[in-house]
This record gives sequence, structure tokens and C-alpha cells, in this order.
Amino acid sequence: MTDKEFAACVYEKLKLGQLDRMSEKGVLDAIGKLDEQLQRILELYLRQNMTFKQVGDKIGISQGMANYNFNKALLKLKHPYNCRKMRVS
Repeated sequence: MTDKEFAACVYEKLKLGQLDRMSEKGVLDAIGKLDEQLQRILELYLRQNMTFKQVGDKIGISQGMANYNFNKALLKLKHPYNCRKMRVS
């Protein structure tokens, strides 16, 4: 999966509408500001199509914590500050 496809997938999960060229960079920048574990969980779950069980096994946490941290990452990305950067004005 390319960075563009990854950004589009994350953007879709955030339910912010259609991704375009300008907002793609904003999504990737916002992901880059997450802590390393949250970035890794997004990467494994969305880009590598792993289940939360597989993600948890890979990074040494439970399936439930992988799911929790995935949703935590999405909430952080949905923060109004990040949303403004992802949208085209």
C-alpha cells in the first residue's frame, strides 16, 4: 500500500470526506506526530491488513489493547487542530 493509499484509508476511517492531494500530506503529517506505538498500530492494521490479535501479538500487547490504541489514534487524529490541517480550505 502506498503512502497515498494509506492516507486515504486513514482519512476514510476518520469519516472526514474525500481525500485530495492537499489533505494527503496533512494526514501523513498528523500520523507522524502520534507516538510510535500508535503509528505502528495504524500501520499494521490498515496498511498490512492485520487483525487486532495479530497486531497485539506483533507488538506485545493484548488484542483488546491493540483495538483500544487504534481507536485512541483515530481520536487523536480527529482533534480539531489535526482536522484543520487535513482539510483543504
